[in-house]
Amino acid sequence: MFVVRPSQVEDITKVHRLAQHLNTVNLPKDYDRIVDILETSRKAFMEEEEPLKRMYCFVLEEIETGHIVGVSMIYAQHGTRQLPHIAFEVLEEERYSTTLDTYIRNQCLRLRYDYDGPTEIGGLVLDPQYRGNKQALGKLICLVRFVFIAIYRQCFRDRVLAELLPPFEEPRVSRFWKHLGKQFTQMTYDEADALSAENKEFIRALFPQGLIYVCLFPTEVQEEIGQVGESVLGVQHMLAKTGFTYAKQVDPFDGGPHYTAITNDITTIKSCQKAVVTLDEHTKEVHLEEKDAKRYIVGTENDKKPQYFRATSLILSKNDDDTTLPLSADIMKALDVTSGDVVWYASV
Repeated sequence: MFVVRPSQVEDITKVHRLAQHLNTVNLPKDYDRIVDILETSRKAFMEEEEPLKRMYCFVLEEIETGHIVGVSMIYAQHGTRQLPHIAFEVLEEERYSTTLDTYIRNQCLRLRYDYDGPTEIGGLVLDPQYRGNKQALGKLICLVRFVFIAIYRQCFRDRVLAELLPPFEEPRVSRFWKHLGKQFTQMTYDEADALSAENKEFIRALFPQGLIYVCLFPTEVQEEIGQVGESVLGVQHMLAKTGFTYAKQVDPFDGGPHYTAITNDITTIKSCQKAVVTLDEHTKEVHLEEKDAKRYIVGTENDKKPQYFRATSLILSKNDDDTTLPLSADIMKALDVTSGDVVWYASV
C-alpha cells in the first residue's frame, strides 16, 4: 500500500536519490539544497511560517518497505516583491507596409514580473520503476496537492501555476538558453537556474527588456518555445484534464510553457468533499470496470493539523450517502484515522 505524507528531515537520503531523476530548481540533485528544502517543508507543515511563505514537500511512501518512490511540492506563493515571478510573455506583433503591401505577424517575447504571484506546484517526480503502476501512483502524487489545497484553501492563492519542462537537446542542455540567456549572462544553464532560486536581480539587469523577435532564433529553437518535453507529456495531460491551460508565458531560461488555473475551478478541488469515516467490515476489492466504481484520492483533515496529513488512492463504489466514507481497517490504519474522523475525498 502507498501513502502520501509530509516529508521529514530524516527522508534526506531517499529524497536525494529521487532528485537525481529530476534535478530542477525546485528539486535539485544537490544534497545540501535538499536538506534546506526538507527543513523549509517541516516548518510549513508545523505552521511555523506565515501561510504564504510556506513550501510543502510531499513524499509517496510504500508502507510495507518504507521506500519513498515519489515527491511533489507546493509553493503557497511564487512571486513576491523580494523574489518576483519572472516569465516571458509570448506575444504577436502585427506589421504592415503600404509601400510593399506586405502584412507580417511576428511572434515576440517580453519579460514580465509578478510581485504578487500565484501558488505554484512543482518538484514532481516518480521513481521510473513505479511509472505505469496499476495503482496510478503518478496521478496520486500529482493530484494529491489539490486535495491538500482544498482542505487548507485559506493558505493558498486564487490562481495556481505549473511550470513544465520543455524538450531538451540533452539532459539539462537547452537550445533556448544557448541562443538567449547565455548570450547575455555568460553563465551556464545550471548556474543561472541555481542562482535564480535565491536571487533574480541578474535577470532584470542583464536580459533584454524590450521585445525579442522569435524569428531571429534558429528554426529548431523557434519550434520548441512553449512546447512540453516528452518526459512531462503525461503531467501536461493530467493538468489539462483538471482545468489548467497554457498561459502564453514561458520560462525565461529554457522556454518551457507555464500552465495556470483558477484555484476554485480546478476539477479535483471543485469535486473535493468532506465525509465521516466509518469502518466497512465487509469491504471487498473493487475494480474500475464495475458499475459506479471510480478512483478517489482520500486525504485526512486531522483537526486541521497539516503535519498529520495522510492520503492514498483507492477504487470505491460510492453510494448515495456523500456524508460518510466506508473504509477498510487496513486503509484506516494507513491513513491513521478511526471511525468518526473527517476525511476529504475527490474522484480522479
